[in-house]
Amino acid sequence: MKPRSLVIFSSLPEVGGHTTTTLKLCELLRPMFGDIRVLIKDIPGHGFSASAAGELSRIGVRVARCQSRLCLPGGRISEGCEPQGERASRPFGDWNSYRGDEPHTGGTPVPPGKIRELATFGHALPGGRGRPDVFLAVGMRHLSPVLALLLRARQSFYYHITHELNPPVLRQLRIYSAFFSKLVFISPATARRYPSRGAAVWAVQPTELAMRPGPVAARLPGPPRFGFLGRLTAEKGVGVLADLIEKSQAPCELHIAGRGPEEEALRRRQEKNPGRFFLHGAFAASARTDFLGGFFSGIDRLCVPSLDDREGIPNVILEALQFGVPVLATRTGGMRSFAMGELGPAEPDVVRLVEPHELPEALAAASPPSSELRGRCREYYGRFFSDAVLASRWRKLLSIPAG
Repeated sequence: MKPRSLVIFSSLPEVGGHTTTTLKLCELLRPMFGDIRVLIKDIPGHGFSASAAGELSRIGVRVARCQSRLCLPGGRISEGCEPQGERASRPFGDWNSYRGDEPHTGGTPVPPGKIRELATFGHALPGGRGRPDVFLAVGMRHLSPVLALLLRARQSFYYHITHELNPPVLRQLRIYSAFFSKLVFISPATARRYPSRGAAVWAVQPTELAMRPGPVAARLPGPPRFGFLGRLTAEKGVGVLADLIEKSQAPCELHIAGRGPEEEALRRRQEKNPGRFFLHGAFAASARTDFLGGFFSGIDRLCVPSLDDREGIPNVILEALQFGVPVLATRTGGMRSFAMGELGPAEPDVVRLVEPHELPEALAAASPPSSELRGRCREYYGRFFSDAVLASRWRKLLSIPAG
């Protein structure tokens, strides 16, 4: 029987994987459910994407937003929850979807100690059925089990969207397994590391883009063009990559898009080396498709020099492959999945994995990709990461019959 209702718990930052994942999951799963509701919990310092909330509303998904801290059992932490939209000043149970065509002006906070109010929106399903068929928590570790307990969904899934599985996280996940039907990991590499193999399945974090038809863009003339896309932080390795490009004896360019603490240092490099470094700024999650078309058409190879073993399979890798751009990445976190059987035989021309100390040699050896290689990148994406493949995988995970 087709499930009637889905409740998703996530965050919706201005830029980040949670927003992209939530948008795409809702798009993929919308045809499978009669009703989808998204509970949004703000993460301090990451902002809130009103435009992304508007995108969800436009595909028929209703959104509720929680700010500050929630009150967990015991009453040690207090919280306010705010509905989104024209009825924001009315009681919490009287919700309207966030339309995205007006600025967020706030609302009346729910009194402290009312975490159960957050579940009210998930329970208020059509026909008074109350209990949702499926609850899917996209990360949000500490609050997810509480909501799973309150919502009492017929099936519940915890989507662990980082590669991090250190001892404290493993202890948490073992506890969470008592609250959720299944733990879903972001990559085959992560799922293999979880000791309770029977409880672990994997589903790659989806990209916001749809598969693009048509020929792959031809290579532009000029020196090799490398690209970096994402948060400009030390753990992402953008500073290391910039050092290598600056020291390179061969002519080459580094095109960078994103925001973060390293941005000012990168701007100084650009001023010092105006023909070598190009900063393209950031982009809104809802404008990602338009931005990426121009960005990827101007580079030969995407570099993912992450030094953080908590990485899953970054969205930017999948997006680059979709545009026919090969990838050079460090062998960290979920990126190891590209050398595992679940994603087919390794194709080092498509996604080349290197140790961090091997980056200088790999950059020096990188040549402009041929049209044939660009085509293989697109084919690889379609085989493992296209909308049809991901929708089929989630349908299977959620035990939803086809049709």
